[in-house]
Amino acid sequence: RRTGAGSFRAASGVTQLRYDGKRRLRLPVIGSVKLAHTLPAGIPYEAHITYRNGRWTLSLKYWREPAERPAPDGRIVVGAVDTGINPLATDSEGQVWENPKAYYQAERKLRRWQRAQARRKPGSRGWWEAQRRIDRLQRRTTGLRRNAQHQMTSALVNKFQSLVIEDLNIKGMMSGLTPKAQADAGMGEVRRQLLYKGEWHHCDVVLADRFYPSSKTCSACGVVNAKLKRERRWRCSSCGAKHERNLNAAVNLRNLLTLPGGAGVTLRNGKALAAGSTSRETSPDDRRTAQPEHVSGNADCVLSSDIRRSILNVNTPY
Repeated sequence: RRTGAGSFRAASGVTQLRYDGKRRLRLPVIGSVKLAHTLPAGIPYEAHITYRNGRWTLSLKYWREPAERPAPDGRIVVGAVDTGINPLATDSEGQVWENPKAYYQAERKLRRWQRAQARRKPGSRGWWEAQRRIDRLQRRTTGLRRNAQHQMTSALVNKFQSLVIEDLNIKGMMSGLTPKAQADAGMGEVRRQLLYKGEWHHCDVVLADRFYPSSKTCSACGVVNAKLKRERRWRCSSCGAKHERNLNAAVNLRNLLTLPGGAGVTLRNGKALAAGSTSRETSPDDRRTAQPEHVSGNADCVLSSDIRRSILNVNTPY
């Protein structure tokens, strides 16, 4: 399509790729192409070419020797992060990453040039000028969002040895009242980056139970505030502790990980910590969760059914 996006596999197999060790790669049929930077040490074995927002991009897959798990390097043993729209994320140590709101910055100009393009003859000089403007805005929007996400996820996996994140119902949240803001935050992409970067940097990333009320639970005494809706700050009616919503949620997620002596990392069941309460996590549109699944086993130390990735080396103390 003229203005759409697409991709195709340009080469598959180590015999189809010829890399000179610098910034030149030879592909079958296409020939020699110049790379933006030199490739890391490894063996490239597959190449994909993508067209998006007016530009062609070459993506390579390569193989390299897996790195050994390093010795304890001074990172915090257990941590958690609570993701959202504003701010983008808050970890259990109190560090906050702001949401760049990339789409909202470009929305006004993007709407103007899309209307201008609709009034022009398709394929004309003015039509292509509007398309170039639209592509430029889309590239900037994607770049700002991805840059903030990569900086945040890299900092988290290098800061903690074990990290707990929420298993959010992204599809349900996108069907709520604020789909534009949910898409601009890109919480699904944040989760994807944390999972693969955790493997790269030997950070154990764990998905907490989807129905654990991390924002409603008091991190000081454990009492669940079932009446909490969209308040950013609230006071516990039981112990009187004052909480900031995102930081309190991150601390509660961190408390799901316990470190018994010599037994490694164990994830406690969020429903047990909630004292059997039916209150669940909330969001501005209250569509953050779906129907709960049945969880069987010991209520005090049971792995959630929503966990997609088990903890590595659970018998190896840090």
